[in-house]
Parts: sequence; C-alpha cells; structure tokens
Amino acid sequence: MSNELSKLEKMLKELTEERAEKPEERAPKIEEKPVVTPEVEEKPIAVPEQKPEEVYEQRIKEEEKREVKVPEVIVKDEFKIEEDVPPAKEVYLIYGEKGVGKTTLAFGFPGEIVCLSFDRKSAIVKKTRFDNASRIHVFDVVKYMDYSSPKTVTASADKTFRYVCAVLEYVKSLNPDWIVIDGAEIFSQICEWTMRYRNGLEAFQGISNLNLWKERRLYIRQVHNKALNIAKKGLIYTTYTDKSDIVIDGELVTRKDVPKWIDVLVFETDYVIKVEHDPVNKKFIAKIVTSKDDSKLPTGATIDVTNKVFSEAVRQIGGRLE
Repeated sequence: MSNELSKLEKMLKELTEERAEKPEERAPKIEEKPVVTPEVEEKPIAVPEQKPEEVYEQRIKEEEKREVKVPEVIVKDEFKIEEDVPPAKEVYLIYGEKGVGKTTLAFGFPGEIVCLSFDRKSAIVKKTRFDNASRIHVFDVVKYMDYSSPKTVTASADKTFRYVCAVLEYVKSLNPDWIVIDGAEIFSQICEWTMRYRNGLEAFQGISNLNLWKERRLYIRQVHNKALNIAKKGLIYTTYTDKSDIVIDGELVTRKDVPKWIDVLVFETDYVIKVEHDPVNKKFIAKIVTSKDDSKLPTGATIDVTNKVFSEAVRQIGGRLE
C-alpha cells in the first residue's frame, strides 16, 4: 500500500515538472494589414442621345402631369385713340436713271432732312448742290457691308440692318421733317440678305420655303414704319428706273419706264415723281406721275428743276411742298 502511494506521488511530481519545463502554447498573433481594394477602371455609362424634339415632347408630358392652378389675370390694353387729321405724313417716290438728280430733288424738300445713304453718293450732293447745308444730315448706312465672300455678305448685311435701326434711334434727337432712303433697291437687297443670314442660307442659294420672302418684307416694313414714326412730315425714297412691257393682243407694243418698286412702296406711296435729263437743252425735268393731292403736286405736271431747289420750282407752277 505504501509502495503504491509512493509511486503515485512520484508520477504526480514528474507530471508537474514536465508542465513547468514546457512553455505554454499561445495562439499566434494576427497582425492587421490594410485592405487593398483592386482598382477598377471607371467607364462612362452610355446614355442614349435624345433628339431635341424628343426632349421637348418629354418635357411637355411632364408638365401635363403637373396640375398647376394659375390665377386668372385680366389685362386691359391701353390705346391712344386719335383721328388722323391733315396734314398727314406722306411718302414720296423719286425715280430715274443714274445721274439725273434724284437725290438733289429729295434734298430740295423744305425743312430738316435725315438721309440714309445706301449708295454712298448722298454726301457729295449735299456738298456740291447745297453747300453742306446744316439742315441736311447724311449717314452712310452701308459702311459695314463686306462683299469679300457670299458668307460675309449675309453676315455683314445683318449687321447693316441692325445699324440702320440704330441710326433711326439716334436721329430722333434731330427731330427731322423728312427721312430720305436714298437707294431703295439696295435697302431691299440688304433686307433679303438679312433674311438669308438669319435662316442659315447663303447669299445666292435657292429658297425652297417661299414663306421666307415674307420675312424680308417684314424687315422692310420694320424700317419703313420706324422711320415714318420719327419723321414729322414723311419719307422720301429714291430708286432707279425699271422697264414694264405693254402687251396688247399678245404683242409687245412698247416698254414703259416704271420705278423699281419694293414691297411697302406699292401700298403706301402718295406721290411718284420721275426725274429726267434733257441733254439737248441741258435741263433737268421732274414729272409728277401720280399724286394724291393735285393742289400740292398736280398729276401730269412737268417741272423744270434745272439749278433750282425743288420746293421753289413747285411754287413757280402754283403747287406747294409743306
């Protein structure tokens, strides 16, 4: 019994010594390392391109879904109502061949005159025929025109049109009696090129949409109405001569001289005057082709304007220019 107990104690002692000599096993230490995320190349998300009309239709549909209550607003127009009583503003058209004195005749009207020069010859007439009279104001309105290429023609015409409107705003302070548009056919051409420029057309490109000619007419009338509102007495246009065929029973009988009409003049001209030069007698003659008031300018009258101011020549035949 004692021997067994001794053996047991010996075994316990050996076991205790073995544990003391053997180091304690610990779990391995885990070191934290930064997590590296692999780089992924970002690719743009392809969004299907929408046409402008599709975007517009989509917006319309979105707006229709929203119920917006708009308060009713009653707007009353404010008008200045007055009778058009004499003396009403008048429109004169002076036409003839080159060098017969169209501008000279126009500058012979009485009062303060503003001239929009489309042919760049008006200032010469002011100097040589009227001794640079202070009552006559000439503006070169085509100084921005550039004829170097078809594209520059239309672009510069648009700038010229805007310049014409700016000049009209400027001359309000001059309080003119008459505004002269010297070179009506050039003015009409600039309005056409302006229309072409604003619609992406070249200077001499064909036009499939004939409604665009209405836009040119709009620009002509815009300047005409603006000038007529500024002038106290009216407008004077100068233009060249055109030919009109007179046909009877299908045969050409003769060709008649007529003015180169532009849109607005067909409807709003009150007096048409043709200027001619008689080289044999060395005279300049003004013929009253049509007149709205024969007491002022008798229809069919022939007036010798050689070395005379037009207003004085009219008085000599019993007429008047107011």
